[in-house]
Amino acid sequence: MTTPAVNLTDHSSISLPSYRYVSHAWTPWGHDTVDYGYMRETRPASSNHPVDSDKWRQPGVWSHFYLKVLGDPADGTTFMKNDGTDGWMSPYNPVASSLVGIVTANPSWMAATAVSRALAQLKDEQVDLASDVYEWRQSVDLLVETAERITNSVKAFRRNRPKLWGQVVKNGARNEWKNIPDEWLKLQYGWKPGMSDIFSSCSQLSTNAKAYDAKVKGIVTQHGAAYIELSSGFPFDTNENMTARDWQAFRVCKVILYYYMDNPYLAALASLGLTNPVDLIWEELKYSFVVDWFLPIGNWLQSWDAGLGWRFKSGTRTDLVRMTGRTYPLSNNIRKGWYIQKNFSGLSFKGMQMQRSVYTSQPGVGLPHFKNPFTSTHISEGLSLLVNAFR
Repeated sequence: MTTPAVNLTDHSSISLPSYRYVSHAWTPWGHDTVDYGYMRETRPASSNHPVDSDKWRQPGVWSHFYLKVLGDPADGTTFMKNDGTDGWMSPYNPVASSLVGIVTANPSWMAATAVSRALAQLKDEQVDLASDVYEWRQSVDLLVETAERITNSVKAFRRNRPKLWGQVVKNGARNEWKNIPDEWLKLQYGWKPGMSDIFSSCSQLSTNAKAYDAKVKGIVTQHGAAYIELSSGFPFDTNENMTARDWQAFRVCKVILYYYMDNPYLAALASLGLTNPVDLIWEELKYSFVVDWFLPIGNWLQSWDAGLGWRFKSGTRTDLVRMTGRTYPLSNNIRKGWYIQKNFSGLSFKGMQMQRSVYTSQPGVGLPHFKNPFTSTHISEGLSLLVNAFR
């Protein structure tokens, strides 16, 4: 259900008599219109954004402005000449609508700070990634441990049976599988369970791959008060009659950022063309097939780490300002030879401004990225040792 737009402006004014002091008596001297009240409120009609297939509703812009200024309609100013020969009694009051710009926007530093605080939440990984990260690290550990075990067994075979190793290299290169030593085939079969476990672990990790959503928030508030002095320029267009404004302001800047995390490498395991070692005919594989099998799956695991990063989806920035205050006379000095016998009491005001804008691109600095250099080095070292063992 939508709410209609609001666009209201109201002026409260009244015509009151003014008097001139002539021959020691107050004499009617026409009428003045006193603008003693002002109200302004604007707000657009609300709109419904549809929910897409991923249950995501795109945020929209919004704004709301309200200002109310009120004085005393019976207020006024009486000023007299010092020698008592002249005077003026006027229903003067500052024009209420002159305060329309009193509600000011938030300073820019508030938004920058709010964005920084929101991104800090993202950087601190305050999102539930624990299960997939744990499974990924398990797969990494399993791959490295199995590669090390195979590396050590190959080195031991080469060291203890150099002649048989020569036959393995020679006949494997010629595809003369029947001449491969039985001892080497037995050694290869011992690798099968570990490699199969790696394949199953990575397959499960790829199957469970999913996108993550994150909503992070940064809020900055400011309470403050201000006071300024202004020249009223009344009634003789001088700068001697002063008014003051003082007010209190409460400001809020709230930034909400939406991100998603997916990993294109996770779903790409099938594209590597790897086969479960259980299904391989080991007697027909060249002696270094283990290296050819380990390298792509190791690179895939490394890519999992490299591709795991946040992508910006959308975001909003909401600025809210609430202000209350008053404007009132500060000095009775107007022009030499005159004095103010009675001054106006002033105007009170109350205002609010809310503005919500939508981010279409990533605000602030670059996104945090999940990267564990130790893990990548761990995999690379293990695969390097495995490659060297077969040379």
